Amino acid sequence: MRVDYGQESYLVKFQHEFPGKEEKKGYRRTVCQVYKLGPKESFPDEGELLNTGVATCSPLDQFTKEVGRKVSLTRALQGSNKDFRTAIWKTYFNRKPPEVEGIVS
Repeated sequence: MRVDYGQESYLVKFQHEFPGKEEKKGYRRTVCQVYKLGPKESFPDEGELLNTGVATCSPLDQFTKEVGRKVSLTRALQGSNKDFRTAIWKTYFNRKPPEVEGIVS
């Protein structure tokens, strides 16, 4: 998710991690990384990693990607100024939901 704030561009990237089959009931987690992009950069490999937030789900809980995204993003934005956090959250809530195959909206 790309966010423009002031004169800068940022990239917020989510990754969902699941345990292998041999680990029956392992901890599932969501990792959120916030990158500061340069003027022409659009990929996280070329940007500066600003912060990372991790949300870990108990093996007894039902894993939900949306909840994991919100918790990990909240943790990644800790310590940031309010205007920056507001810009990130507005972009997050206005993002286009991922298309699910077989479902027509």
